[in-house]
Amino acid sequence: MSRKIFQRKEYSIYRCSDGFVVHNTNKKFENGHTHIHNYNKAKSIIDLAVRKKTPNTPRQWEIECLLRIVKDEKYKKKLRSLLLELK
Repeated sequence: MSRKIFQRKEYSIYRCSDGFVVHNTNKKFENGHTHIHNYNKAKSIIDLAVRKKTPNTPRQWEIECLLRIVKDEKYKKKLRSLLLELK
């Protein structure tokens, strides 16, 4: 595992060779992490997850990242419906 560089609530950001990994420490790593190229975007993903908000200009990859790391089923349902609208 790479070095942890940020933590907010149950979410951690780790530096890795091709960018950053966001991990929900309340989920097993293989089911609760996502890869992000940009540090600020990684922090933004965590902020959305903590506040259970959707992105202002949602993109498919962003919604999929959130779905991987969050546990709240009500929030996941909201994200899935947003994903369907984008397709």
